[in-house]
Amino acid sequence: TMARCPAVFAPNVLERYCAHLPGNAGYLQLRPRYMLRSLPGGIFQAALFMPSNSPVLAVLGKPRKGKGAAQSCSALEAIHRLHQIGALNDNLHPASMPLYLG
Repeated sequence: TMARCPAVFAPNVLERYCAHLPGNAGYLQLRPRYMLRSLPGGIFQAALFMPSNSPVLAVLGKPRKGKGAAQSCSALEAIHRLHQIGALNDNLHPASMPLYLG
């Protein structure tokens, strides 16, 4: 099967992935961080930095019109890489997370 994720939901998928990383506790919340770079013509490029215990640490997204689109693009690339190495399953849940079939 092929995992699919609309770009607008990609940051949420990464947030959920980070919440299941080892070491994530109530007082310390591991989450992705974005740094935006402004390019000429209203174009932005986002660099995404994952927590140090993630198998994917950094991703540079493609330039996009708008800050949100740039962040979503880098998040989508990170999801693609995490899925390729098996850290996310085909439902885009952390591979270590049990699947609820309720």
